[in-house]
Amino acid sequence: MGKTTYLLGAGASANEIPIDSNLAVELKEFIKFLRKNENQLKNEDFQRFPGTNKFQTQTELINDLEDLAIKLSGINQQGKIDTRAYAIRNKETQFRKLKIAVTCFFLYLERKGGINPRYNNVMPAWIGDTLGNFRDDIRVLSWNYDIQIERAIGAQFDMDDFEDIQTKGNFYTKFQDPLIQDQGFEIIKLNGSATIFDGADRSKSFYFYYLSELKGEEFVEKICEAFAWLSSRRIFPGLSFAFEEFGQQELLKRVEYSIQNTERLIVIGYSFPPVNQHIDKKILSLIEPKYLEIYDFDPNSIRLRMNKLVTHISNSEVTEHEISRDSLYAPFPTPPLY
Repeated sequence: MGKTTYLLGAGASANEIPIDSNLAVELKEFIKFLRKNENQLKNEDFQRFPGTNKFQTQTELINDLEDLAIKLSGINQQGKIDTRAYAIRNKETQFRKLKIAVTCFFLYLERKGGINPRYNNVMPAWIGDTLGNFRDDIRVLSWNYDIQIERAIGAQFDMDDFEDIQTKGNFYTKFQDPLIQDQGFEIIKLNGSATIFDGADRSKSFYFYYLSELKGEEFVEKICEAFAWLSSRRIFPGLSFAFEEFGQQELLKRVEYSIQNTERLIVIGYSFPPVNQHIDKKILSLIEPKYLEIYDFDPNSIRLRMNKLVTHISNSEVTEHEISRDSLYAPFPTPPLY
């Protein structure tokens, strides 16, 4: 029996995690939120981080976010954050600052929004039995560093511990051990996740679930504390862009073993931007799906981009689904039941 592989882009999470121009709007809203008088931190040290001033840390975070906003405004193509990251990939300090700023921004977005109904709705179709095990014939490749899928799994199985959620969904990023074997159902995060890694164990990441319960200044203080710890390298951002050489070969090898024998490829909200084309070409070259489904604002242009990357994709039986910007809530297609 062939596999069904989902390839997810930013459009898959769009109604909770904004894309393109809306992302820049939300970034400015985050900066405005941090600048509110009632959210200004005191001129004192963090209790758990002596020697690090709260107000100065907040100012540094705002400055880094404003710099990111300016740089993103000059990029007129999709995949703005990835494109900016690629441009400064060899400038270690700037590159690390971008990762930290993006992590803090996405923590804000996750706190502000809920779980995209698409992820909640597809969970029952991905589960293969009454015991709650995921189906062995499904694979998910996600370019997104949001944690919408993780949160949906947590809601489905009533889990709060982020490590338990990652185990349940069999998540893989560059930070996991590169087991080169087929593990059944698997979710591969090609760019990692906007989470935070423990400084002592890079294989353990976590998300501050309790942040959603904090208001105003309390939330700002926790975000700024995370920013301070990230900046001091005591904890680490979970982002690791696919184009980075670190772990790239292991990542691609894991992808190869995971998606081999894919019969049905479902592309949702992914535009195959130039910054990712090197990796996209390698991924598409690994499979020859009999069926290809594309869900996008302009699915025909996505098909043409895929054909330019690998010509054999034109042999697939293609179904194009045009999704208007007013129907971002359209559910994920579910795999056929055998």
